[in-house]
Amino acid sequence: MSRIDDVLARASRRLWVVRTLHALVRCCVSAAALTLAIVLVERIFRLSVPWAWVFAGAGVAVLIATLSWAWATRPAKLAVARIIDERADLRESLSTAMVVRTHRDAWSRAVVETAETRAGEVVMRDALPISPPPSWPLAPGTIIAMLLAWWLVPSAGPARERATMDSPHEIRQAMLEQSEAQKRLEELLRKARVDLGADRSEAEALDPEQPRSVEEVQRAALRKLTSAMERLEAQRQDADAQQLQSLRDELRKLTNPGPGPLDQLAQKLAQGDFGAARQALEQLQKQLENSDLTEAQRTQAEEQLKSLAEQLERAAQRQEQLEKQMREQMARAGMSQEQINQAMQSPQAMQEALQQLQNMSPQQRQQLMDQMQQMQACKSCSGMGQQMSQMAQQMAAGQAGGEQLGDMLSQLESMQLEMQAMDAAMMEAMDQMDQLSQKIGGFCEGMPQIGQWREGESDRYGQGSGGPGKGRGASTADSPFDFTTKSVKAPTANQGGPIIASTMIDGPTIAGESRAEFAAAVEQGEQAASEAIDTLVVPRELQGAVKSYFSSLQRQARDEP
Repeated sequence: MSRIDDVLARASRRLWVVRTLHALVRCCVSAAALTLAIVLVERIFRLSVPWAWVFAGAGVAVLIATLSWAWATRPAKLAVARIIDERADLRESLSTAMVVRTHRDAWSRAVVETAETRAGEVVMRDALPISPPPSWPLAPGTIIAMLLAWWLVPSAGPARERATMDSPHEIRQAMLEQSEAQKRLEELLRKARVDLGADRSEAEALDPEQPRSVEEVQRAALRKLTSAMERLEAQRQDADAQQLQSLRDELRKLTNPGPGPLDQLAQKLAQGDFGAARQALEQLQKQLENSDLTEAQRTQAEEQLKSLAEQLERAAQRQEQLEKQMREQMARAGMSQEQINQAMQSPQAMQEALQQLQNMSPQQRQQLMDQMQQMQACKSCSGMGQQMSQMAQQMAAGQAGGEQLGDMLSQLESMQLEMQAMDAAMMEAMDQMDQLSQKIGGFCEGMPQIGQWREGESDRYGQGSGGPGKGRGASTADSPFDFTTKSVKAPTANQGGPIIASTMIDGPTIAGESRAEFAAAVEQGEQAASEAIDTLVVPRELQGAVKSYFSSLQRQARDEP
């Protein structure tokens, strides 16, 4: 490469840098001015602008526009030679040499040689200095103006007009409505013994001293409701509440102890209604004290108490099994025997011990806590069974008894009333949040959600659907009515149609066995299974097991070994 080409190449690079600086200043000024206009329009008309995208788009646009403009306006070699001739005072030596360098006459060669010599004498930093354009202060000035507008220009437009449209009467009316709603919720919270304490003061600290609009009043009420719902949900998930629910699940397994004066007590225990069960027990005690029961009724009551006691004391066996399983799981997790014994003392101790275990998944920890609640429920059932057994012995001795059982039912009734009050407070809070969210036009986290189906039974209210419990329906002040069942055989005759239902009754075995109905049911089930296999409803890995199952049923129907 000749000296002329080397000088032109270095000059082209420096010219590209200078032009890039000029383009960068122009693009920055344009982008900042456009962003300033967007800020003013957004603040005046209260528009919703995605500022993250605006700033990111402005930066990318400035970069692309700067590089594109510098590349599109780059000068050709001859133009670069003219610029060097002018800046280095070469009197058009380089530009003339670029034109005649391909000629072979003596004058042209002399011009090229002279240009080569003078090109070597060019000091590039003096001829083409790299410096920003004189207008470069416009770029930071425009950016500073945009930032000042962002920070200092207040919002106006529809939001401010809406705030001024709300009259003082409307604001006072909204505050009165929210005050009445808050009083209803606080009354339910007092019944549930839930103290908001610091949460209430923190929520009130966020409220404006002088609300300027109805919306501000409603949003302040939403913050208070959110705080109350979080505290309620935390208290509904504590150990006592879970233990009460587990106890009710265990009591649902009670069966009818036979006819007698304790029918109401057994029924209410199975339903988990501890208040009604306590009242039934008190009524029985009064009858015993006043000798209102005949000898046959006393005998029936003793038998009923013994039957209920046997059913409840069976929970001790389940308690031992659960305790054994839990100890094995915790031992596999690396806990020492001393730590296991300490964790088994109470649900709170178990929860503290599980928090220190790092090698257990959340599902395994939740499973252990559920087993702990079931074990505590079995323990309570066993204690209740012992009290009933003791009461039966006292009745046999001619005494009333049942005081300790009544105290236990009273404690359970108190816990149940607190849980019902919590559910009522949760329902009231969710209703208020729904109403406020509809007025504001937003969506609150407390609104009901659609969940996945989960197995289980519960009388507690929930915020959605899918799990055990009562769904988020319309709330009423009415309580569920008591009901009883009575088995009556209808005077009907079989007209030859199929039997669509049957009941197994404990009793002596009857000689002989009919297999016709069983064979017909097996045949129908096999046809349905075949259709499910053909249509791929049953997964391939389970098709073999299904076929084997129905084959074994067919052999049983044919009485084959």
